Amino acid sequence: KAEQAKHAHPQPPARRQQPEYFQFTFPLTLEALAKWSPEVQKLLLGERLYPAVSRLQSDLAAKITAMILDNPNHEVLMIIESGQLLHQRVNEAMRILNQGRPHQPAA
Repeated sequence: KAEQAKHAHPQPPARRQQPEYFQFTFPLTLEALAKWSPEVQKLLLGERLYPAVSRLQSDLAAKITAMILDNPNHEVLMIIESGQLLHQRVNEAMRILNQGRPHQPAA
């Protein structure tokens, strides 16, 4: 029996069944988004956008992602697909966020 155990294939861990919209895979297009409600569309876009934003600005990734998601879906898709545009939008969001912070006097 011990010999059989050595050669037995381990069973993969059981996966929790996710809601259907979490199983959405690439490519993310306007046509693909159209079948979902506006709330789910923003959720899908946000799940694609957040990891990219967090690589550039981890501390404020959630806030910046929310700011970018305020744009129309076609613009958000362009931002997700273009590293250069993503950098521009993250930098723009940081400027806006920093304008709202009180300036700290130099020590």
